[in-house]
Amino acid sequence: MTQTGGVIGSIETFHRKAVDEMTGEPRDVFHDTAILRMDIRSDYEDEAMLLPLIHLILETAYDDFACDCIATKAPHIARERRKALKKAGFAETEAILPGLKGEVYGDYFIRTRSGC
Repeated sequence: MTQTGGVIGSIETFHRKAVDEMTGEPRDVFHDTAILRMDIRSDYEDEAMLLPLIHLILETAYDDFACDCIATKAPHIARERRKALKKAGFAETEAILPGLKGEVYGDYFIRTRSGC
């Protein structure tokens, strides 16, 4: 990875719990999943820059967040990000991540601990 001498973006990861309070069952497929958010400056949004960053995150993410699945958003216009995610073992999913206020979020990629 190249040192820039400045900020090129931010990364946020958190463990998502989505349990129905009445039944105790998971509300969706993103329950018990680490959600990875990457906001990278557009001039660094290329596969060569993103792939090493993704691999660095994957080194400890499963253990850090005590989960077997990591999900991250990559819209269709983010071609370089999508290529990097696929090379890192993520698979595109049609699953929709529901928000707390009824929002729906798509364009997610998921990777399991085994890398399937």
